[in-house]
Amino acid sequence: MKEATYGTAPTVAGTAGVDFIWVELAENDPSVDVKPTTYQISGARPSRGVVEIQTGSSQYAVGGSIQTYLYHEQAAFWNTAVFSPTVTNNLPDLPSYTIHKSYADNSGTFRGEQFTGCKFTSATLSGSNSGSSAMIGLSLNLVGSKFIDSTALSYPSCTVFPSQLYTWSMCDLQLGGVSLKSLMRSVSLSISHKTNPIFHANAYADRIAYYGWDPKIASTWDLDNHSYTAKHRQIMTSFAAAAYSSGVNKFELVYDSATPTLRKTTFTLFNVVIAGLNTSKPPAGDFTQSADLMPYYDCTNMDMTCAVVTT
Repeated sequence: MKEATYGTAPTVAGTAGVDFIWVELAENDPSVDVKPTTYQISGARPSRGVVEIQTGSSQYAVGGSIQTYLYHEQAAFWNTAVFSPTVTNNLPDLPSYTIHKSYADNSGTFRGEQFTGCKFTSATLSGSNSGSSAMIGLSLNLVGSKFIDSTALSYPSCTVFPSQLYTWSMCDLQLGGVSLKSLMRSVSLSISHKTNPIFHANAYADRIAYYGWDPKIASTWDLDNHSYTAKHRQIMTSFAAAAYSSGVNKFELVYDSATPTLRKTTFTLFNVVIAGLNTSKPPAGDFTQSADLMPYYDCTNMDMTCAVVTT
């Protein structure tokens, strides 16, 4: 749930899909948890020598990870939460969220936990041509502020969960306006935010400082021709020669292929450089290339933007 005031749990949920969502769990339960920061006191004792005599904790950290999938109904939420920082007076930052977690332990006892002041520090969207990986996975890391134990959480109805899942065949990657849809075998979009929990005299972090972000794409595609190899080597000439600064560079997911202007999520990248390129040819396989794509900010165009068309 999106917070109006940092570290304060909302009393009203807001708009579903925009201010709050129910997360569809993937292979692993969320690892969001509280971790005490411990101290050790050493001392010298008769017949023992120097020994640890006491331990304790005065502060704790909130953090963890969530594994889910990208659904179109939730794309706008994730865009605000982690895909695109919010810029106010030229200063980027991320909104904060309260995370509710509930589960039943082995004895059947219900447990409810609440974590406030959470910000998502990274996100990775990934998919491949492997049938078992057809879903577009979404992996997230986060840090937070306060931990509140035994918080009641009402069970949701089945209708609140998403159903419009983005899959591999809905993806396209374009460089300089040229589609790689018929060549690519895998793609991974990573967004990393530079953050740091700030502690003072409280037991929890008072705020999460924000310093910037780094997007990048990794993809494997068939070696159809040597144009990408040549472009990669242009960095030895100049940045301008190596960058895809004209044409459209984007990673796009279109849920409704019949009307591609509707229901889609588009990551547009500027000044894309092939930062790394490895060619592979196994004895009984095709030629493929694995590329690392880096966008660059030029004070005119943001290095990456995300737009979600919801209907």
